[in-house]
Amino acid sequence: MPEDPTHPAFIALVLLSLGGVVLALVLNRRLHAGRELSRRASTPIAQATAGARAKLVGQVDPAGELLRAPLTGRPCIAWRVVIWKRDVARGGVFSDLTESRGFYLRDTTGTVFVEGWSPDSPSSVSFMNRPSHRLAREDSVSSLPPAVLAYLDRYCAQLRDMYLGDVQSGRPVTAVVGTTLECAEDIIEPCDTVAVVGELRPPAAQGQPPVFAGERRALSAESEHLS
Repeated sequence: MPEDPTHPAFIALVLLSLGGVVLALVLNRRLHAGRELSRRASTPIAQATAGARAKLVGQVDPAGELLRAPLTGRPCIAWRVVIWKRDVARGGVFSDLTESRGFYLRDTTGTVFVEGWSPDSPSSVSFMNRPSHRLAREDSVSSLPPAVLAYLDRYCAQLRDMYLGDVQSGRPVTAVVGTTLECAEDIIEPCDTVAVVGELRPPAAQGQPPVFAGERRALSAESEHLS
């Protein structure tokens, strides 16, 4: 292994290690979020207390223009994309990102506005839906569908280069022999029933609904969390 800290191979190894640590922290946070969604009883929106953590269950309504899911282009309120990398020795999550522009959540007692989040800060929100829309299972990155390649370019180009090949060589990026990529996507659509864990905050302006936010939020439409 190169000992020179300026050597490209050394830098790549450090970046790869840091990427693995960040991903492990995100996955650990999502594990805890899933447990909280399952164990915490839901509270009617009208009974939620400002500043306290709560679990709310209700239907979602858009608060503006819908997003487009990055792999399928489906209109949605939130999306999650998981990419697995598997090889002959081991397998694991390559990338797990989610996004929402924010939405209204309503039950029979009231309405709150749930703050959105971006793929650049995935550790702040855990979207627990199991991605069920399988899009690709390929042994070569260059043979992946265009939508998946575009997703890799936009959201995880650095990880793609370090894990799967050297794009600076001018050759198509291909996975190591025996390596397989699997891609899956899930979305939240208008009128879906979801569970959200977070903290209630005062309205942003008079006449607006309270805001549901917090740095350790969780979102799920899975049936085991909707109680």
